[in-house]
Amino acid sequence: MAVRTLQPRTSLSSVLPEITYTRSRVKAHPLGTPHIAAFDALRAEWTTVHDKELLLRDAITDGQALIDHIDDLLDSLVTAIVNTILTITDGDRNHALYKHFLGNKTPSDFKRPVLGGQLEAMKKWLPSLAASEHAALKAFAPELGELLERADGAVNAKAAAEKARDQFRDFGERKKFIDKLNGTRKETHGALAKLPHEHSHLPTNFADRFFRREARAEQDDEEVTITSVKASIVALQKELAAKQKLLADLEAEEAKAAEAATNADKEELAALEKQMAEAQAKADALRAKIEGK
Repeated sequence: MAVRTLQPRTSLSSVLPEITYTRSRVKAHPLGTPHIAAFDALRAEWTTVHDKELLLRDAITDGQALIDHIDDLLDSLVTAIVNTILTITDGDRNHALYKHFLGNKTPSDFKRPVLGGQLEAMKKWLPSLAASEHAALKAFAPELGELLERADGAVNAKAAAEKARDQFRDFGERKKFIDKLNGTRKETHGALAKLPHEHSHLPTNFADRFFRREARAEQDDEEVTITSVKASIVALQKELAAKQKLLADLEAEEAKAAEAATNADKEELAALEKQMAEAQAKADALRAKIEGK
């Protein structure tokens, strides 16, 4: 049986037992001695790679935390600006001033996206606030400008952290480590597989014994019991639950990004339609003026 190849995206927590199991087996058998150093080195390298992956994941989490923090600050600013607008317009949500900033949205709808579409919409607020004839609104411009700059920085920081993580996993140290581990496992298996030809007392599957068996592939020489099968089922259920959670998280992130992009497109479309309607109204007025002469 050829030793199985570990996939590049296999979680490092799943990779570790593959190393430690073989490391312990080669240490336990006199004929495994030549391979001890290689698996000792792999075990030490695993810690280095794992620690770096944790740092990269922390950077992504830090970026998201900062995004959420700034989103909270922007939401509070939206509330303050809307309250000021409603004070100016005597609570009229159909007033042109309210429509200019929020369109047909309620404040809660406007604040729903975490940055994304909200961030792009509020960038359009800045020149309007800075040039406003109302001093109370104009006073918000410096704070909004600062928050927009911080928001862009947070979004870019998270994107950079995600890019660094992907580089690390798909081309960098993590990928190279998994490639090295696979190469060492196959080389070791090949060397051990030759030994039955040199030592007649060794079984033909001697090399296979130094590597963990996949849970679904019980070997003929391994005793299968109710307890062992139940333990395998529990382990598989835990792994399945972890994968399902990861899938749900990834789908939620993708859905959130898609929603933000759609909202941004809708807001841009609404702005363009408004401009077109205003242009059409001006054209109609000019046409009526010309025809009336």
